[in-house]
Amino acid sequence: MFKKIEAWILYLFIILGILFAFFFGFLVRQELVGTTKFGALSKAALFISNIPSEIRQRSLGINLEIDYGDGKGFLGESLNRESYLLLSRYDGTSRRNIVELVDLRTFNVVYSWRPNYQEILDSVNLLKDVYPDFETTNNPSRFRIFNPLLTKDGGIIFHHNSPLIKVNACSELVWLNEKYKFHHSNEFDEIGNIWAPSRIFPFNVDKNFVGESIDDFKDDGIAKFSPEGELIFSKSVAQLLIENNYKGLVFGYSNNFTGDPLHLNDIEPAKKDSLYWKKGDLFLSLRNISAIVHYRPNSNKVIDVIRGPFSMQHDVNILDNESITIFDNNVLITKKRGTPFVDGSNRVFVYNLRTKIFKSVIEDSILKNNIKTAAEGRSTILKNNDVYIEESNRGRLFYFNQEGKLLWKYVSVHEDNQLYRLGWSRIIDDNESFDVINKLLKNSKCQK
Repeated sequence: MFKKIEAWILYLFIILGILFAFFFGFLVRQELVGTTKFGALSKAALFISNIPSEIRQRSLGINLEIDYGDGKGFLGESLNRESYLLLSRYDGTSRRNIVELVDLRTFNVVYSWRPNYQEILDSVNLLKDVYPDFETTNNPSRFRIFNPLLTKDGGIIFHHNSPLIKVNACSELVWLNEKYKFHHSNEFDEIGNIWAPSRIFPFNVDKNFVGESIDDFKDDGIAKFSPEGELIFSKSVAQLLIENNYKGLVFGYSNNFTGDPLHLNDIEPAKKDSLYWKKGDLFLSLRNISAIVHYRPNSNKVIDVIRGPFSMQHDVNILDNESITIFDNNVLITKKRGTPFVDGSNRVFVYNLRTKIFKSVIEDSILKNNIKTAAEGRSTILKNNDVYIEESNRGRLFYFNQEGKLLWKYVSVHEDNQLYRLGWSRIIDDNESFDVINKLLKNSKCQK
């Protein structure tokens, strides 16, 4: 059976274990706040120390960055006009992501979608062959419904490092497209086609530049789909930059090769012509080079590369006939900190393409409310100039009037008193969508 262990050997292992724990803790501390780093050794120690927290947060969507002592759920004034929130959140009871339609006049949930993720995942074939860890990283308890779109028939379209998926008003699977993995944003164009960022493999970029193993490079692409889920157009962002003589944006930002040089996180289609863009143009948010690229798919031309006072931004929107808005994460990486951090607070910028001037809006209110998601995040300036912000990684939503007064906020704390991340929710305030919602509420036979 088992041999007896000499006492001195046991004591030696205990002493060595204690010494190792002290040394490991020292390495983590030095990497975080110390003036002397130990290169790959201290970085590895910090990475290992974060693994339990990362597993817990990624599997359940839990976020422990902030205290929720300021309240739970919706807090503040409801709106006095018709407006809805398509809320994507993690539900602590069912241990999965759900989507709820919230009437902002009452803060009542008037409709919800709860897809059968196992059924959806069982329908995936191609991506399981390409990504061996697909089922592990996309199991039902981890799957986040990202940036859902409300369709004309009352369904929703979404993804999360997964196929592009549509479910109907009863949350039943209608179609999925697994040509690529899709991530980050979803947006309709002027005729109802869907634009979504993709992850292309095999790569569109020359293998001499990026290698050929799936782990070598993240070939972010732009993809357009019909309302029926058929792929209409696809293009690698790295390749379109190379073809437009912007090779330096992809391969000229570091002394070392990086497999994620661009990190596409939003596609904003132009739905009509203006003096500064044409219908069908796209504004692409590329986080890792802190730039917005104005691209014209019809001619494969980069019209402009927009840089400014923003850093590692998410979410670019067209505001009017000459301006766009940018949600600025305002994230830096310095020698002292070593890891990404928000420099004060997030910000929302309006950039005027005519004057080339950036204007920060309600900056004091954002700072006062300590809005500082280091990754993800969304903002929308509405038709009446109210400002909506999602602080995705910290589980909060904010709604300000144009003067910066906070009208309401939402804190994603569930009955289990855990704070959960959000999945890129959106405000619905257009008449066409109101018609869809009214029909949905009157005719649905599958709620609640």
